[in-house]
Amino acid sequence: MNVHEVVDGFARVVSSAGIPVVPLDNVPRIEQFESRLPARLPASFRSLVTRYSFPAFAVNSLSLFANNDVEVEQELSHAVFQDKVIADVTLRAGYIQFARPADGRYDPVCFDTNERSKNREFPIVTLDHEAILINSRIVVREVIGKSFFKFVQTIIALEKDQQGIIISVIK
Repeated sequence: MNVHEVVDGFARVVSSAGIPVVPLDNVPRIEQFESRLPARLPASFRSLVTRYSFPAFAVNSLSLFANNDVEVEQELSHAVFQDKVIADVTLRAGYIQFARPADGRYDPVCFDTNERSKNREFPIVTLDHEAILINSRIVVREVIGKSFFKFVQTIIALEKDQQGIIISVIK
């Protein structure tokens, strides 16, 4: 399966849980967003955000920012830069925030672009927001996964095996 097919499968799983994931060409908006980042988005995440529109939602341990140009406070291209201190420190250090923990913590969930890999599929890490805000320092609190592509594949496999996936809209 190629990246788009896997991402389409993820979109189907999320849609089947009641999250409105709508096909939409977001390429110009995402290219403008990417121009402000230290690296291009991972291929799998880029496939999702350039081809689909969706509200902020939680899927298992991650709370993804919205990609609908409507929920301004939670919209990806706004939320990443909303906290100026976190944005300055993380982006300068090569981390691109795209989510927060689903449990409501303020810690940024980021792609670690410092780890080179195939297809720009960077590891997903949770950073300690207090270390950033107080000391302007990056402290990795947790490595969530090898890549967004692997995360998406895991969600699809869990759904296929009818195992517990927790998906909900963030309000």
